Amino acid sequence: MTMSKDLIKLFSIGLILFAAGFLLKSAGVAELSAASSAGENHQTFATADGLKLHAWISDAAKESGGQDHRHGLALLLPMMANTHTSFDPIVGKLNEVNYTTIAFDLRGHGESIISGPDTLLAGRMDKSEFAKMAADVEAFFLDFRNKHPHDYNYSDVVVIGASIGANTAGMLLDKDWVMRAVLLSPGRDYYGLQPETVMTGGDNPANKPVYFAVSVDDTYSAESSQWLFDNYSGPKVLKKYPGGLHGTSILRDVTDADKELISWLRPKK
Repeated sequence: MTMSKDLIKLFSIGLILFAAGFLLKSAGVAELSAASSAGENHQTFATADGLKLHAWISDAAKESGGQDHRHGLALLLPMMANTHTSFDPIVGKLNEVNYTTIAFDLRGHGESIISGPDTLLAGRMDKSEFAKMAADVEAFFLDFRNKHPHDYNYSDVVVIGASIGANTAGMLLDKDWVMRAVLLSPGRDYYGLQPETVMTGGDNPANKPVYFAVSVDDTYSAESSQWLFDNYSGPKVLKKYPGGLHGTSILRDVTDADKELISWLRPKK
């Protein structure tokens, strides 16, 4: 009788352990599925020199009535020492006005630091590495367009950059796939990136619409923005804001700065 009770006890313990293991396994599967679902908008791309470039895609909402439509694309290029998350405050607002966003961790930043066997860190990169940023973004975009040839409105592509991302955006203005650019706190020269070479130099300078935004007390960027604005021959807008905020901080912390940018991107009909 004692043996029977012991067997029943062991069997009961076994059932409890099995049930606990099943629940833990199920929880693990659910966690994995949730992580996979959350990561569906995270894409990587191998550049020509072996850098694993990371970008995060947030699709614009469908039109009212649930009908699919083709969105414009906004490529978001962060400032020095920042990652794609620095654009989080404006991503949803861009989605609302029919832009799918592609937010990058630029070369040497965030997760975009593995290049073959090497680790690239922005604080240790030389100018030759910074010079590759524009080519990184273009290569990613062209690959993306090749994979999604009919899914987006490629006649409405805007590049929005902050600080060194702004310089990178300015240097992409001569690409036929770029329609407009937004330069938040650009400089005439950040780590060797000189947007004026594309915007004002040569026999055929870029002439696409450009939106400049800068804080008046951010001296170098303010002077650079004014110079670029004065010497750029294409359609242009220059917004000057009080204080000394830099780059994406302007959109986050200056009242209505984000609304003014959105209004420029999607003017009221």
